[in-house]
Amino acid sequence: MYSLSKFPIQIPKSKTRFVLLFLASIILILSGIWLLINPGGEVPYFFGSKISLRITAILSILFFGVKAVYLFVKLVDKTPGLEISEYGITDHSGKADAGLIKWDDINDIHVISIFHDRILMIILNNPEAYITRQTNQFAKKAMEMNYRLYGSPVGLSSIGLKINFTSLKILIEQSFRRYKLADI
Repeated sequence: MYSLSKFPIQIPKSKTRFVLLFLASIILILSGIWLLINPGGEVPYFFGSKISLRITAILSILFFGVKAVYLFVKLVDKTPGLEISEYGITDHSGKADAGLIKWDDINDIHVISIFHDRILMIILNNPEAYITRQTNQFAKKAMEMNYRLYGSPVGLSSIGLKINFTSLKILIEQSFRRYKLADI
């Protein structure tokens, strides 16, 4: 499917996940609107009162409204999820995008499993530099946590990409050997 003879290799984002999450957000927004407009007679026990019900409805509309806008932007975004070139790996696959990871900055690559999801951990020479350059505070915290728990702030998964994990692993490892290890 992908060949190392043609660079850069661009792997598109999987739109299926974004579509499903977008539809779920719309349903939850509509549910919040329905609860706000038509709270009904008897309030379910877990809401406690009509005021709690209305607050929950408003929070649902706001939270999932923001999420729906984010997902819509991701759906129309044409940027590839991952790009592999002679310079390195450019990651735009998730919420904590690492950007360009130069081959010179990579020490090693290994696989971890989290709840049956396999992730390629990119072991970096200077992981703090990748955390520091992250401008999104949520993404920065996620990278810090990844570094503490798994030894690297950067992990690549095939979940949000149009490629299976085995093919992604082979592409990254072959490119790493070709561009990083060839220079040593």
